[in-house]
Amino acid sequence: MLSSVPRLAPANADALRDEFFELLARVKIPKFKLFRDIRDIVNDDDLSRRNLAVLRATESTPRDTQYYQQLLTFRNERTEKDISNRSTSTKLYIPGKIIHLCDVNGDGSFYIPYW
Repeated sequence: MLSSVPRLAPANADALRDEFFELLARVKIPKFKLFRDIRDIVNDDDLSRRNLAVLRATESTPRDTQYYQQLLTFRNERTEKDISNRSTSTKLYIPGKIIHLCDVNGDGSFYIPYW
């Protein structure tokens, strides 16, 4: 059995987080209604209609809301931290096979690898 371990670089995780926060700013209905609504399965045509009903266009996102101001503050803080941490990097190693070591005797004297 081959196990796969998904990897997400820190920069990509940050970009995903930023896109999610931006998407939340575009929502034009109460969030609890949206989260209840997205659990329903819909086809592609209904999905497009639903997206038009609940999301504003990117260029018409209101910038004077408390949420958006908090988002800007958060982004500025992250930018400052990213600039100060630029010298450090996180290395991601290409995953190989995952080996599960099983202690056969229960005393740590003999292991059998499974992969």
